[in-house]
Amino acid sequence: MKFNSLIPELTVTDIERTKEFYVNVLNFVVEYERPEDKFIFLSLEENQMMFEQDEEIIQKEFFVQDPDGYLLDLQIDRYKRIFDDEKNS
Repeated sequence: MKFNSLIPELTVTDIERTKEFYVNVLNFVVEYERPEDKFIFLSLEENQMMFEQDEEIIQKEFFVQDPDGYLLDLQIDRYKRIFDDEKNS
């Protein structure tokens, strides 16, 4: 298998539910899986994605202007324990 130069890795709260949706609904194929780490690598034609489970994620959103003037909307998953540490300091 040839790997794409950019493969998104998303953190999810339920890896089995994610796998069921991408495989059974969207027809992705499981290329690699580490059940002990709750990690899956999926593909569909030229598309590749990775997912890892963490039950304590929250989402942060911020905007950045790139050098060409385009506004990028970035949504970053942050771990709840890190957010709680920042809140309490």
